[in-house]
Amino acid sequence: MSLDGCGGRHRGRIAVLDSGVPADWLHRLADFASLCDSDDALDRLGHGGAIIRTLDWYGALAGRELVLIKLFDRRLMTTASRLAMALELLADEPPDWVLVSAGLSRDEPRLAAAVATLVSAGSVVVASSARHGAAVYPASCPGVKAVSGDAGRPPGQCGHDRQGRALACAWAVSEGAWQPWWMGPPPPGDADRTWLAGSSFAAAHALGQWICGAST
Repeated sequence: MSLDGCGGRHRGRIAVLDSGVPADWLHRLADFASLCDSDDALDRLGHGGAIIRTLDWYGALAGRELVLIKLFDRRLMTTASRLAMALELLADEPPDWVLVSAGLSRDEPRLAAAVATLVSAGSVVVASSARHGAAVYPASCPGVKAVSGDAGRPPGQCGHDRQGRALACAWAVSEGAWQPWWMGPPPPGDADRTWLAGSSFAAAHALGQWICGAST
């Protein structure tokens, strides 16, 4: 299995490992591969779409090539071998940034080797990490930028905890005009909406901030 796009190193290339992209982002994919039961790039869970919206909120995707490795389709579940395979697919054209929103409890040698290959090639690998509890992988692999969510932290203000993990806003960017980190109650029309939050979206916030900070 290989990525569908052309070969060669691309400057400003971002790889996202998640559940897909929104329908209006399908045409913007530079490369795509699926490692789950779905053979298309469409996000049916809403998770990958929220990741994309969060990155785009910072302007991190503007003028850059977006690569999607689809890890899951209808359930937020994957395996170490599938995650390792996703990272291995990127090794021929190491992207500048890799965003991994999945975290596994076991440190598998194949996964660690795939991470090490990308890090050695110069890719910045950003992965979500639980704020408390046992280590998760690939966030705990050497060279990976681990990010945990902080529900009280606004966007664009990454910090660090005592373990050295980055802390970033835990709230996914909403499709509507009102954002869940704003003060006060949401408007009446949004009162019953479910707001997405967690370390996955914190990783997207952190990467968005880092990319835009590196570009200025």
